[in-house]
Amino acid sequence: MNWSAHVVAAPRSDLAALLRRPESSRTGIYILLGDDPDSLGGTSAYIGEGDDVGKRLYQHARPEGQGGKDFWDRAIVLTSKDTNLTKAHARYLESRLISLAQQANRAML
Repeated sequence: MNWSAHVVAAPRSDLAALLRRPESSRTGIYILLGDDPDSLGGTSAYIGEGDDVGKRLYQHARPEGQGGKDFWDRAIVLTSKDTNLTKAHARYLESRLISLAQQANRAML
């Protein structure tokens, strides 16, 4: 597939600004990162995808007791510049990123 990507990174403290960006309402992949002194690389990571990446990030920002994820303090969002990325593409890319992250073994997934 021939597509141009947008990559946006932000600290959790700037999540509101990230969610206002037009890219955050597109189909894409996201990576949540946080410090984990007990893991080999000192980092915990969560890789996910969504038709509306912003909605998924908002869900993950909730407290853990409400279905969110507390560990992360940084987010990276990958979307298509021209909205060519479909749900199937995002699922494939999510799977590939998870496989590559497992092979690298530098973060707890």
